[in-house]
Amino acid sequence: KVIAVDDRTLTLLNSCLSNSEICTGGISGIVHINEPVNPQPGTEVIYFVTPTPQVVARICQVFSSKAYSACHILFTYELDDTLFRQLQTSIPAQLLKTLNELYVNFRVVEPLVYRTESSSQTFYNLFSPQVPERAAMEMEQIARQMVSLCAAMQISPLIRYHQPDYEYNTCTLSRQLAMLFQIEMDKFLTNHQDFEKTTDGQTVFLILDRSVDLYTPFLHEFTYQAMANDLLDIKDGRLYSYEAETGQGVVQKEAVLDEKDPIWMDCRHKHIVDVKEYIEKKQAELEKQNKTMTKKGEKVSVSHLRTVVGSMKEYERELGQFTAHHTMMHECFVRFGQGQLPDLANIEQILATGKTAEGEIMRNLEMEMFPLLDNDSISSMDKLRLLMLHFTAKNGTMCSADRQKLLQIARLGSKHREAVENLAALGFQFDKVPPPVPAPVGEDNLLGRLKQSFRARPEEPTVDDAYTLSRYVPNLKKVIEDQLSGRLDVNEYPLVKPPKDTKALQSAVPRKSLRTSSASGGRLFVFVVGGITYSEVRTIYELSASFGWDVYLGSTHVFTPRAFL
Repeated sequence: KVIAVDDRTLTLLNSCLSNSEICTGGISGIVHINEPVNPQPGTEVIYFVTPTPQVVARICQVFSSKAYSACHILFTYELDDTLFRQLQTSIPAQLLKTLNELYVNFRVVEPLVYRTESSSQTFYNLFSPQVPERAAMEMEQIARQMVSLCAAMQISPLIRYHQPDYEYNTCTLSRQLAMLFQIEMDKFLTNHQDFEKTTDGQTVFLILDRSVDLYTPFLHEFTYQAMANDLLDIKDGRLYSYEAETGQGVVQKEAVLDEKDPIWMDCRHKHIVDVKEYIEKKQAELEKQNKTMTKKGEKVSVSHLRTVVGSMKEYERELGQFTAHHTMMHECFVRFGQGQLPDLANIEQILATGKTAEGEIMRNLEMEMFPLLDNDSISSMDKLRLLMLHFTAKNGTMCSADRQKLLQIARLGSKHREAVENLAALGFQFDKVPPPVPAPVGEDNLLGRLKQSFRARPEEPTVDDAYTLSRYVPNLKKVIEDQLSGRLDVNEYPLVKPPKDTKALQSAVPRKSLRTSSASGGRLFVFVVGGITYSEVRTIYELSASFGWDVYLGSTHVFTPRAFL
């Protein structure tokens, strides 16, 4: 058999399986559906494709030429009735051996992280005022993909959404998506009366949008995964290219950062200082292991030699992984020492938290910013990040003339200035009009109303000097924490369809990974319209561990600060 794929399903397949893993299942090859077909009359083809008119037309065209002996068609989501009839009339029943809808129209990024991005233009389509008609199309597509996720995970969830300033704001992206999602979910359940969903508890699906936290996308983060993706050139969050010395000289290598790499799994959410200690300890272990395997002067039996050879192969694999991470960790530290990153990060933390590392409120913060904005050794991108944070923290209280003054000091070009102005497309108000309901006294940031519910909490614990540049806690973590604890405000986070039993919001269901099945704890699904950061991804694993739940985080895409800007 051969597998035929399209662009989207090829990406899905590669995110889950390697080519060697696919071929061990009796598959002789993978072909793209649009490539010229080499007739193989004795071979069956498995189509793993999206159910679009173009794809269905191509399948019918291929079978009219009798290129394969039979076919199995697996669609990523529900097939339109018109396209189903087209297949029925074009492919003889004896040749169409399988026709299934798998409901896998989403991409698994990590065991607890998924994304729905349909194109590189998704973010633009959702937020640009230039193309409002595209936003509706994107939202409908996202809603269908979320239903696909629910079908795959066998859930019919209660849907909650973020509606800030709920007294007068009824048009948030979160609300729009929640309503579309409920319509699509109801339609799915009507068409699938035999849908077997989990019955031992009620799952909640919480929908937010990027405006829930405009600080996190701009901050420099110093945990390993977030820092490496921010400062280094890592492709798609998982492919790291580096140079390594071998017996043949210096060669270019590529490391895959995924669950098969134990060092990555141990370190990805650790602070870079802790990663350095881990790598140094690992280096000592490998050096000791190498000495043990290369002892001289001992008589070695054949069976022992086999064991040593097997150990050497394992050692070489571990050495390769270690080399990749040693290089990546070192490169992170080199970048950290360039462009006055510690000074920048210190100001960033003060802007995001409102306080210094000592817990004091800093006056005249702009005086501390001026030397950084005027420094040519600091990149324009880092200056832009700092200003974005500053304008966000000012929460619409800074006049246009003062903003322009800072942009001039930083010597930022027109594209960077346009990026600043485009914050408005995410819901940020540069010149704020007083809301109908007075803002809480003393609150001086974009999330004033949201943070009101956190006021009674104790202060964040103090941190050691090495971690003072990582004080800010993403607001997404606080929101999810309140959902898991039953403290989330029902007015700011209403339900589309309130349950008859209010205790349903707190009920737990069996746990499943997006890639594997494992039982224990409960489940909460979260979706953020407009992208998520790697620091927010980290918090999901922290919450899952502390609450004993699996919290699945999804979005249109996972981005780095550079990509966001």
